[in-house]
Amino acid sequence: MGIVNRYMDSSSQYHPRRNARSYTHGAIPAQQPQSLPITESGVALEKQTNGQNVSPIPPENVENPILKVCLTGGPCGGKTSGLSYIGQRLTQLGYKVFYVPEIATYTIQGGGEIIANPGSSKNAVRIQGLIVKTQMQMEDYFEELAMINGKPSVVLCDRGVLDPRAYLTADEFNTMLDHNGWTVGCLRDMRYDLVIHFITAADGASDFYTSENNIARHESLDEAIEMDRKTQQAWVGHPNLRIIDNETTKGFDAKINRAFACIGCLLGIPTPSMNERKFLIDKSAGPTLYPSHVRREVIFVEEIFIQQEKPNTTCSIRKYGQNGAYSYDQNLRFKQEGQVVNKKKRLTQREYEELCKYQDKSTGKIVKERVSFLCEKNHFIHDKFLNVDDGVEILRVETDQINLKLPPYLKIEKEITNVPFYSSFELSKRVVPYKE
Repeated sequence: MGIVNRYMDSSSQYHPRRNARSYTHGAIPAQQPQSLPITESGVALEKQTNGQNVSPIPPENVENPILKVCLTGGPCGGKTSGLSYIGQRLTQLGYKVFYVPEIATYTIQGGGEIIANPGSSKNAVRIQGLIVKTQMQMEDYFEELAMINGKPSVVLCDRGVLDPRAYLTADEFNTMLDHNGWTVGCLRDMRYDLVIHFITAADGASDFYTSENNIARHESLDEAIEMDRKTQQAWVGHPNLRIIDNETTKGFDAKINRAFACIGCLLGIPTPSMNERKFLIDKSAGPTLYPSHVRREVIFVEEIFIQQEKPNTTCSIRKYGQNGAYSYDQNLRFKQEGQVVNKKKRLTQREYEELCKYQDKSTGKIVKERVSFLCEKNHFIHDKFLNVDDGVEILRVETDQINLKLPPYLKIEKEITNVPFYSSFELSKRVVPYKE
């Protein structure tokens, strides 16, 4: 799950991931690639070609993957309590679980009450920068331990490095980025395989809102809701952002079950997951004009489908990012115990480029512009396919809301959930040359 430049040290210089795989196990021959089967662990199997091993993904750390999850949310959302419950269930399944504590609470317990009242904008920037650096160091420390441990592991982080964005103004946040040499894309996309946001109990379950179980919590109901929404917005654009509300998940146990299902999906554990719904956007009215109050992130995405021999299984790889900073991942989709499982893993740039050689020749590379935004407590994705023959645009959302409210500023032609013609795989068969 490694990725080039995923980590940053305390001097703000990027460096390759500390568990970067060794690439000494044989290179891919220059000849035309052959179809390689994909295992249910999401890794291409090796074949022997002229005495050489042919493997688009080197085998190190494949048997002992490390999944890194950020649990975030508004005050009293259940994330900290949820860490323990989720960790126990993962341990029962045989995973080694590591916990990264919440830095703000850790700091106040150590006498650093000043973080709650910094006194000036300058101090706020410095403090939040220190929190981010400390968070990185703690995450790196526990992930390094997971590598040394050598077992399938999950690193559960109580909050993530973009949470401080909710506690700063836009100018203060940009100052913090500039001072430390960071970018939003680097902090958001290159550190976590999954981000789960627990909506505060103040929004939809106010009877359960309390500040008694966390010395760092001081917000009123309204302040908690506002902070929750700012934290949600901070993570918009992450490729695997999941939002867990209090309306469709009644009670704490239901929220934890939903969070565990999100993690299980990436681990290939058959668990009930939220329903993905898809809608075809009507382009007859012209380009979509988003209201000025709708904050959104625009992401460039390339998607390629890889040859594989197992029936009823698809494997795609993606390159995604913005402002010249890109991340890479792989998604293996298959059926297990009657359920569709989407198993995802991070790739390095080199792994991505090598896997590109194994593209399914019946398909083309999809190029799309992805607009990521929040509306009515849901994370929506508006995909504009830039090189599909009819320039299709699709709105996607993962939700269990029965009465789903769609963004009123998007004109919907029809729902296309489970319509094969609009699946990414089928769309990849209708690509046309794309000029950047």
